[in-house]
Amino acid sequence: MVHKIIKPFVEAMVSTMDMMVGLEVTPEEGYVKNPREALPGNICGIIGFAGRKVMGSVALFFTEKHILQVFEMMTGEEADGLNQDVADTVAELANIVAGNGKTSYASKGLHFDLAIPSVILGDQITISYGPGAKVVAVPIVLEGKKFYMEVMLKKVS
Repeated sequence: MVHKIIKPFVEAMVSTMDMMVGLEVTPEEGYVKNPREALPGNICGIIGFAGRKVMGSVALFFTEKHILQVFEMMTGEEADGLNQDVADTVAELANIVAGNGKTSYASKGLHFDLAIPSVILGDQITISYGPGAKVVAVPIVLEGKKFYMEVMLKKVS
C-alpha cells in the first residue's frame, strides 16, 4: 500500500470533509507521482512542515466545481467563482488536514512544525520539489468525481 506512510493525512482529509463540510469522500489507492505530473484542479492549497526527522508538504487540488460545493457546505454561502473567500477556505482546509495529521504523527513519536498555508490558482498546477523528495498523490472521490491530495516527504539528514 503506497499511501501507508501518509495514512494520517488521508484520514485527516476524510474526517475533515465529513465533520466540517458534511460530505462523504472516499480515498483511492495512492501512487508515487511523477515529478512533472500536473494534477487536475484550478486551485491548490499547500502547507509545508518540518521537524528534526522529516520535512515535506501537504497539497490539496480542487476543481472549481468541487471547491465551490465545499465552500457552500462549509459557509452556507454561495460563491461566484474562485474569489478570496474561496481561496481562504482552501488554505483553511490544508491547515486543518495538516494539523490533524501532525497530531496523529506526534502520537507515534514523529514531531514537526507547520508553516502558513499558501494557495495557488491556475490550470495544470505542478509543484516542484528538490532532490530526494518522495511525492505520493491520492485521488479522493467526491460524488463520483476526483480531487487530489499530494504529500511530499523527505528525511532530514
